Amino acid sequence: MRKAINKIIRKGMLFAFAYAFCMMLVMLSGNVVYAEDVNDSENTDPEWYKDYEHDIDYEAKTITINKYIGTDTETTVYGKTVIDGVEYATVIGKQKIEFQDPMSMEWKQMDVGIWNDTTIKKLTISSDFMFPNDSSKMFFYNKSLEELYFDNVDTGNVTDMREMFAECINLTKIDLKCFDTSNVTCMSKMFSDCNSLESLDVSDFNTSNVTDMNGMFYWCGKLKYLELSNFDTVNVTNMNRMFMNCNGLQSLDVSSFNTSNVIDMKNMFCCCGRLDSLDLSNFDTGNVISMEGMFDYCSGLESLDLSSFDTSNVTDMCMMFGGCNSLTDIDVSSFNTSNVTNMSGMFYGCNSLTDIDVSSFNTINVVRMSQMFRDCRSLECLDVSGFNTKKVFDISEMFCGCNNIKILDLSNFDLSGLNPAYDNYFNQDVLSGTNLEVLYAPVNIDKGITIGIGSSDEYLVYYDEEDNYYSVLPRELDKSIKLTRLTIKVNSQPDEVKVIKGSKTKFVVDVISGINDEFKYQWYVSSDGGNTWAKSGAVANDTPSYTETSAISHIITLNISTVEIARDKKYKCILKCGKVTVETDPITLTILPAISVQPSSKIVFENDKASFTVKSRSSAATYQWQVSKDNGESWINSGSEGNKTASLAIVAKAGYSGWKFRCKVTNGTWEEYSSAVTLTVKPLVSITTQPKSKSAYYGNTAEFIVKATGKNLKYQWQVSKDGINWAASKAIGYNTTTLSVPATAALNGRYFRCKITGGSKTVYTDVVKLTTKSNITSQPKAKSVNAGGKATFSVKAVGSNLSYQWQVSKDGGKTWVNSSSTGCKTASITITTKKNYSGWMYRCVVKNGTVKTISSAVKLTVK
Repeated sequence: MRKAINKIIRKGMLFAFAYAFCMMLVMLSGNVVYAEDVNDSENTDPEWYKDYEHDIDYEAKTITINKYIGTDTETTVYGKTVIDGVEYATVIGKQKIEFQDPMSMEWKQMDVGIWNDTTIKKLTISSDFMFPNDSSKMFFYNKSLEELYFDNVDTGNVTDMREMFAECINLTKIDLKCFDTSNVTCMSKMFSDCNSLESLDVSDFNTSNVTDMNGMFYWCGKLKYLELSNFDTVNVTNMNRMFMNCNGLQSLDVSSFNTSNVIDMKNMFCCCGRLDSLDLSNFDTGNVISMEGMFDYCSGLESLDLSSFDTSNVTDMCMMFGGCNSLTDIDVSSFNTSNVTNMSGMFYGCNSLTDIDVSSFNTINVVRMSQMFRDCRSLECLDVSGFNTKKVFDISEMFCGCNNIKILDLSNFDLSGLNPAYDNYFNQDVLSGTNLEVLYAPVNIDKGITIGIGSSDEYLVYYDEEDNYYSVLPRELDKSIKLTRLTIKVNSQPDEVKVIKGSKTKFVVDVISGINDEFKYQWYVSSDGGNTWAKSGAVANDTPSYTETSAISHIITLNISTVEIARDKKYKCILKCGKVTVETDPITLTILPAISVQPSSKIVFENDKASFTVKSRSSAATYQWQVSKDNGESWINSGSEGNKTASLAIVAKAGYSGWKFRCKVTNGTWEEYSSAVTLTVKPLVSITTQPKSKSAYYGNTAEFIVKATGKNLKYQWQVSKDGINWAASKAIGYNTTTLSVPATAALNGRYFRCKITGGSKTVYTDVVKLTTKSNITSQPKAKSVNAGGKATFSVKAVGSNLSYQWQVSKDGGKTWVNSSSTGCKTASITITTKKNYSGWMYRCVVKNGTVKTISSAVKLTVK
């Protein structure tokens, strides 16, 4: 009957008379229900969750809602629901869908939001809903959602909002005004692919703890405006793709951003094609490593002021300004590029730029320059004469389409490192579409590098008007230059040689020459790093053979018998065929030590086996391990297992700690000692931090913590009433380093210690004591008031999870029932008195977690 009455009250369908009558009936039955107990904001649809696949956890008192199975287009998620008088908290779950991986073409599963592929278009989250710490992907992939509202929800504990609304592709309205983001650290891809949103208000976001904004607004293609002036980005390290493909933005104010800790700005503004200006004067880029594609296809930008940019740590500038085809002015002269390795496509398609000052660029570490200036069709001059290209292996299409450049000075270019996989020829692709009148050629052009004509297997030389031959092209070239096919082709250059000291070695070059020309060769040696050369006296030979194309194939060999003589010297071979002369690349002979891998120091537990290993480059090497017990002052041969092999094995004893070991490696007559390494032997168990005595209020949890080091440690906490007789504890964490004990009156004065076992050794921690205290610090007091007046009883208590329930007794304390008066569930209860209340007694049941403490009973006197 009481449930029926309460239901009528909640719906507001009972008139005053019926209400008074029901109140009388309830009071007669021993329970008082007051009108103030009815919450107008309560869930009026107690069975709302049945529109979802759901799981009810009766112990945890939670309802987890999964996929929506109803038919409505609008719905509300309530944070709390009462079932059979018990309140349950709502948890938003996930649903799994299958998708085909485009890479492997395999069918896989992924977690998505529970409203995906449903009828729901409008969703409201009620005010009593508390978001969990990890709220990542909570609304991910809900493709049917169009409107999303939050009714003053609690997000204060949320730390992770990554992909929270990602791929809600039809979402057009979202209200985030109530969001508390003060504890959020990750907003990666938070609104990624919300490409139907035209407005998004994040102006009240507290981002002071956020470290990751990677892809935060990625592909929000219809957004026209973002207010970010209040964004605190001091802790952000990742802004990769933050605004990528926000091609609806017509303006963007990031002038207040603190970017001092940002490492990644890759594709940060990529494809923001409608932005015509961008103020980055306040940007601190001192820690940025990647600027790859940072302004890629920002086709509306006409100018960029990057004079404040610190690029000293940047390694990647690939496509940094690629596709900025409206850019007419950019100053990169102050860029520090000393650490940059990739400049591919850096200015690709900047076809409105007439000048780019890259003369101060430090390219010592750059390995890629492909398409760097491709299609910069308005460039009239370009100074790359100071470029260091020693490490570059890809320059394909570097100047392709630069059809207004007339003079290009590449005389300082070193193209010896070009990778065959990236066109190991300075061929027509590099300069295709250009109208050069003067080209200053690279100095090593004679190594088989072509200048924009000829197929990739041709080697070209220059003859002047007097028919004089030049193997290195002249510095000034005009349109009438003639290139003629060379009659010597080096199929393979001699390889760099690495040899173990005392061995023999040789250099080999593979050459094809014209059949009718006189072929000669001579090996040369340099002792000063290649500055001067002299003929080599070492034995050399040529093994010629005829090819199917009527040419002669030569295998030319230089034999070095004593590597000590050849150390620190360079070798090259000069080939002559008629009036054509070709030189091979200079090569160096490298002498390697016998030991290729040194042993490492070892730290092991007592009685365990320690192994030391050395590796030799020679298969004929022999070994002898030695040991020193006086820190390397003296050495003796070891007798342990494997002492004459590459690996030594020792059973570690406590007294061995600090001993040093080394290996003598013999290769022929050459002896070499390895590095000396140390053996450290650790005890089986050692306590580093003792537990401490604890004091806790009833219902709170006391934690005892021990820290120890050792081998395969096992823990068992013990409990004692007298500190003499001990029993195994069953409290939470009894077999871990941390014991969690819920404080109760019965446990006051109990002793605890931890038994720790490592291998064959057992130790005990110090004995510590648990002191428990009552939660109630101030008892209520009796009250005497006139009839019709108000009496207030108060109690004070401490605890981490307090709740209150005042009780009333009408029979002098023999029986008690819960009171429903004002404040009955708080620390103070107020009663509007009547004459017949006189003599009633009141007390408060204080609950801290699951532990109850009852206050003193006090009397109400009504005069």
